[in-house]
Amino acid sequence: MRRYLLVLLVVLTAGLTMQAQDVVVLYGYLKVFPNDLGTFDAEPKTVIARLNEQQQYGYGTWRLPMHEELQLMRGSNVIGDGEYMTKENKRGIVRLVTDKEKGDTLYAITAGYVDLGLPSGTLWKEQNEIDGFCTYEQAMALYGNGLPTKEQLEELKLTCKWTWTGSGYTIEGPSGATITLPAAGYRDCDGSVHNVGSDGYFWSSTPYNRLETVALELYFNSGQVDMDLNKRCGGRSVRLVR
Repeated sequence: MRRYLLVLLVVLTAGLTMQAQDVVVLYGYLKVFPNDLGTFDAEPKTVIARLNEQQQYGYGTWRLPMHEELQLMRGSNVIGDGEYMTKENKRGIVRLVTDKEKGDTLYAITAGYVDLGLPSGTLWKEQNEIDGFCTYEQAMALYGNGLPTKEQLEELKLTCKWTWTGSGYTIEGPSGATITLPAAGYRDCDGSVHNVGSDGYFWSSTPYNRLETVALELYFNSGQVDMDLNKRCGGRSVRLVR
């Protein structure tokens, strides 16, 4: 029977309070892009026990990884440099794992994110981050590196199958998984909203160096999907990536 690991990423704060951030179900290989978490001087046994009592994400056997598991995560670029807490080392950044046996299906699930099977390993969130629009500055301030880059948007365009639904696109990746981008329209700099149901506009994190007043976006309608430039003061939809 093959052995698989699930990685739970948590933020642990003073007083042993806990907020679950992401969970990744890993089958056959490790694939997750966690943010750096806090460093702790002792094993947070109370928090781990609470997670298991609550059956977080359906599992009650969360634990610290062994050294070999840590090395596997580091070798798979799941984690970077730094000191991580393991069964052998009770100091460092906390990553919890649990064991689960499954079939041979390969897929990864993060909380709210979809693995489309893209060459870069980018995971796309299932839904827009807000039900409305952000200016470029608002989007960067709120979400920063969570916004897709120009390259990630172009990969989505070139690698996936896009099917118009009448009010947006269903996008199928090489893995067979799908996401939907709605044609939510856009908000102009004067506050007026246009093209709802016919056009979609999504900010990238990539600015346009030649003009500080514009930034790159993904634009689409029923017959076109392309990258475009637009004024940063305008409102666009936001879809995050990992």
